[in-house]
Amino acid sequence: MRRFHWIDILTFAYAAFIVYGSLLPFDFSGYKVVPGQATLLGIPVISTGLPDAMSNIALYLPLGMLLRAGFSRRGHRVLGAGIKILLMAGVLSFCIELLQTFTQTRLASFADVVCNVLGAAVGVGVCFPESRLFKSFAPVLRREVFGTPTAVVAGAWFGAVALTALAPYDVTIDVSRLARAAREAQFTPFAKHEDLVDRVNEATLRFQSAEVLAPLRLWELRLTYVADVFLFVVLGIVLVHHWRVRGGYRWSTLLRTCLVTTAFAAGLTFAGLFVLSVGFDATRILTRSAGGALGAGLYPMVVAWTRRSSGSPVRHVRRLRFMILGAAVLTGSYIVACGLAPFRFDEAVADGAADRIEWVPLSAYLPNKLPAAVLDALRQSFRFVTVGGLIAWFFLVGGRRIGRVGHVAVGVLAALCVGAIEYGQCWLPGRIPAITDVLVAGCGASLGTVLTVVLFAAYKRQQPARRAEPADRVVLNVEIPAPGDGVAVPNQPVRRNLRRSAKH
Repeated sequence: MRRFHWIDILTFAYAAFIVYGSLLPFDFSGYKVVPGQATLLGIPVISTGLPDAMSNIALYLPLGMLLRAGFSRRGHRVLGAGIKILLMAGVLSFCIELLQTFTQTRLASFADVVCNVLGAAVGVGVCFPESRLFKSFAPVLRREVFGTPTAVVAGAWFGAVALTALAPYDVTIDVSRLARAAREAQFTPFAKHEDLVDRVNEATLRFQSAEVLAPLRLWELRLTYVADVFLFVVLGIVLVHHWRVRGGYRWSTLLRTCLVTTAFAAGLTFAGLFVLSVGFDATRILTRSAGGALGAGLYPMVVAWTRRSSGSPVRHVRRLRFMILGAAVLTGSYIVACGLAPFRFDEAVADGAADRIEWVPLSAYLPNKLPAAVLDALRQSFRFVTVGGLIAWFFLVGGRRIGRVGHVAVGVLAALCVGAIEYGQCWLPGRIPAITDVLVAGCGASLGTVLTVVLFAAYKRQQPARRAEPADRVVLNVEIPAPGDGVAVPNQPVRRNLRRSAKH
């Protein structure tokens, strides 16, 4: 079976991203071309403005670069690779624009096809796989990322945090939409929270219908801030541990971790301007940066606490399992809080609860609800993947193996717990119990255990090699006196110095 290179995986992922962003929100309802309008191959011929043209060129430029790198790795010549890339970009863009003619919210134009092909051509011209920088990038990535299991964990957590932060991926690079997102951005910290508090107070005084939704949105915002802190605390701990494994623990490692997590937090928050459903909130820069700094500061204390076991490995394992169990309890408490917000139970609402329950699986994934459904499914999946991973880690650290029965048992337990939470939502105004959440919880928890077992096995396989590496590096710094004229130097002092240096 042929293995895909990391460039191929990035290419497929970026092509899927283009398809998703170009067809969102998937409101297909019929061919909408106006009769008498000029068309070419079924696509309307409409002039496009300079901002839209530049947006399409920028969107397909990375695709051209990735395809150029992939063809160069396989030994294709420049001319042949360029022709193939332009054909692939043209076919992809043509199919997307043809599908846009059946949507109500997307505007199809043959000029976009031309701009997209031009963007791919620019990407082919920009990418030079024969350069020294490009050739040295792959070995460095393989050595620094894939060569160390801690780097794989850190990279996976970076990717998971980015995926959850930018969901539901309704990305736009349209200038007018970006200008509107900038006008609606919250550049003042906690301004969005204060606005929702004012709405809740106003709705309570006037007894408006918004009294049901305003408290729910307020608690969702608060829980989002808490999730940002928790995710970046884990990110800071994982990052410090990776750099400690690579080059030893220093105080500069903490500073480097704080700078990296702060830059990552600022980048994610500003990237929300390009996602219509996310937007920009300056408060999230503060919460995420504070979480990264807190994780970097907690790591030395956690290591010192686990090592303070009087040389007993059993006590060390117990303390490590206690920390894992505490993290699992905190994550479970957060899931319960998200399921029972806004914590206003009303018995009158429970009378018609059976009519509000969505018994049909995936019924929330209708086309008009797709962005919100994707966001909710990704968030819940990430929460339960984390819970399943912590449970599996708890047993693996204790020396127990987890088989298929264990994976299924964790998923069933998570599904039962979420079923109880969904049943409690029958007494909450504004909440709709759904069987889909139960299915997502069960699948996510089982997936988390499987991923943790795989990562743990990979980490154990590389542990002996990494431990044996420092043993091969022996440096002797011994001063040997110069021999005198005709006087033999005895070997005994030299041997003593060698033994003493070896001890040190």
